[in-house]
Amino acid sequence: MTDDDRWYARRLPIDFLSRIGDSYTRVAAIVAENWWQHEGRALTELIELLLPILERVKSNGDITEELRSECERTVSTWIAGLAVVGGL
Repeated sequence: MTDDDRWYARRLPIDFLSRIGDSYTRVAAIVAENWWQHEGRALTELIELLLPILERVKSNGDITEELRSECERTVSTWIAGLAVVGGL
């Protein structure tokens, strides 16, 4: 995971709350902007992993360090899985 990936991942809750539209559309836009270099199926997988995490922030608006860390861990695990499957 690069420093940029880490920064984007920790910023996900803020980006999510700043967008309009349904949750899936918000997460899909953020993922496409930040991890555009990956293929469609991989991006869909990341969206599906992040959606339940970011739904929580939508309901209460509370962006905690724990939430940021959870986003970072999720993206890190996803990237590590891509490396195993695709040989990044």
